[in-house]
Amino acid sequence: MFDSDFHQLDQSQREREARKGAVSVGDRVFVGAGVIICKGVTIGEGAVVGAGSVVTSDIPARSVAAGNPCHVVGPTGEGGEATAGVDSFSGAQRLTE
Repeated sequence: MFDSDFHQLDQSQREREARKGAVSVGDRVFVGAGVIICKGVTIGEGAVVGAGSVVTSDIPARSVAAGNPCHVVGPTGEGGEATAGVDSFSGAQRLTE
């Protein structure tokens, strides 16, 4: 985990008050590789955050979220598995035959 404050190159921007706040991550949360979680954000229990996402606002419990900025793309399944987007691959054909 990294924390970096006041890294703007422009002095007037550095003089503004930086965003402050604790990051809260619930139980059984999956955070993909390279995710950036900004200060003051809460990620709810059982949520899944896609790799490379930039989390700038709260993510509700038992939801799948991804993107830059990160947003909810769907719910997790009853057992906690990520189900968002799974149906789009159910009828996929083999690329090589």
